[in-house]
Amino acid sequence: MKEMAQSATELFAAIAERHGGEGVLSIVDLEVIAALVRLFSSIRMAEVSDLPRLVDSVAKLEAMLPQAPKSARSPLQALQDHIAATHGPPS
Repeated sequence: MKEMAQSATELFAAIAERHGGEGVLSIVDLEVIAALVRLFSSIRMAEVSDLPRLVDSVAKLEAMLPQAPKSARSPLQALQDHIAATHGPPS
């Protein structure tokens, strides 16, 4: 398992790499990644009741990015697994 990003810059770079790299992505793609980084930061401080809305927002933004390689597990999948393991399945 890869190590968790320790900063917003590391998270941005990791998401960009997962979707082809900063050199391949458009300006719009990079803005979407920046929005994802802000959302992940919000998730860390959010109330449990806000998590479904935030996770839905992550899913919508991630769907706007170029496809990740099929073998890669998306950040959304990792987040959903973490929430299910910590708080149980969504209601």
